[in-house]
Amino acid sequence: WGDQVGLVADPVSAFESGLGAFTRNAVTSAGEWGGEAWWPGCYTGDAELHTLKIGLILDVPFWEKYGNASLSYVEGVIAEASFVLENQLNIRLEVADLTIYKSA
Repeated sequence: WGDQVGLVADPVSAFESGLGAFTRNAVTSAGEWGGEAWWPGCYTGDAELHTLKIGLILDVPFWEKYGNASLSYVEGVIAEASFVLENQLNIRLEVADLTIYKSA
């Protein structure tokens, strides 16, 4: 697969200064939310914050378009999505694995 950044072996420490830390602070840094909260009462256990861990793969066309700004771009997208999910469903979105392909 060519030049690859690879899967993150330890997502917590690897993302502490990147995606993980950014998404964990999305609500406090993004300000007031004007949407409608569906919790409590949406699903069993929704009074407690849940974390949805995801893996991402950034392909060669993505890298070619955003280059060194790729991580910053993804940080913003994940933070916005997590902000909505946290406020609407009490679910935090967190990146557990990330692979970036820089060449085919």
